[in-house]
Amino acid sequence: MRDGFVPVARASELSPGAMKWVALDRERVLIANVGGVFYGLLDSCGHRQAPLSKGTLDGHIIECPLHFAQFDVRTGKPLSGPVAADVPTYEVQVDGDTVYARRPPPRCEGRAQEKRVMADTVKQRVAAHWDRRAPNFDEDFGHSIRTPAERAAWDRILDLVLPARGALDALDAGCGTGFLTFELAARGHHVASVGFEEADAEQLPFGPARFDLVISRHLLWTLPHPEAAIDEWIRVLRPGGRLVVVDGQFDAGAGAAPPGSARSSAEYAAIGNQLPFLGGRSKEQIEALFTAHGLVHVSGDPLLDLVAAQAQRMIEGGREQRTHRRYVVWGDVAR
Repeated sequence: MRDGFVPVARASELSPGAMKWVALDRERVLIANVGGVFYGLLDSCGHRQAPLSKGTLDGHIIECPLHFAQFDVRTGKPLSGPVAADVPTYEVQVDGDTVYARRPPPRCEGRAQEKRVMADTVKQRVAAHWDRRAPNFDEDFGHSIRTPAERAAWDRILDLVLPARGALDALDAGCGTGFLTFELAARGHHVASVGFEEADAEQLPFGPARFDLVISRHLLWTLPHPEAAIDEWIRVLRPGGRLVVVDGQFDAGAGAAPPGSARSSAEYAAIGNQLPFLGGRSKEQIEALFTAHGLVHVSGDPLLDLVAAQAQRMIEGGREQRTHRRYVVWGDVAR
């Protein structure tokens, strides 16, 4: 092939009408087979950066799964929906059973490199914050189980979300000091865990279909590309595997974040505008996000027992009582 083209897929993997995303220079690129002709474009809708590979392909028209914007896969031109900008395209060639894609022109690569450097800087600051707090992290409020009511709440939560089929191969994404890792291991599951130092939650060091369960706790809000992370977590799940997210939404009327919290720290003050989920998202929004990314049997729980147990602990500890909206959302990969 000519200079600039790199192999990205096998043609036999994609029958006419099929598509998949591939990695090219750390960018997600959608490769689609339209009537035997292969096309490539950035796997991202310009409206909310939803992955187009999770949408539908009908002839040469691809539809975004989030708000149903439509694009011409041959040109990247928008056809309908809440977008006006083209999706960048990649030149694609096929030689035998190998599909090749050409890297973006240098001017585009420069912008991509600038975005990667920015993202890397954000992740470095996030890691620096949690490294600084690591020695005393488990002593902070809400990061451990200290009361019988909290213990009962977490037992109910894990009984609710864990598939009842014996020992699971599980991944604790963004494990921190290992709270969920220890909880899962105590229940007989085989647990791999990754924190900010070991791996990038948006680019995991695991092959596809590796786990029965991926679980995270209070992680999405601190990622620069939370939707890409969801796709990555789904990628490493086996058919029938389950994704579980424990998270929350900050009370908009609660005022300034308390001293010592992540949101009041110097590290997060410098990068907050690069974190789209910084204020948290509602349970309903995460449920909709799971569905848009192709998960099935999506459900959630508001964790009212955990919220009540933590509120009581605040009172008993003489702390200022603040509104905490917690929830767990889970969904399964289709078999």
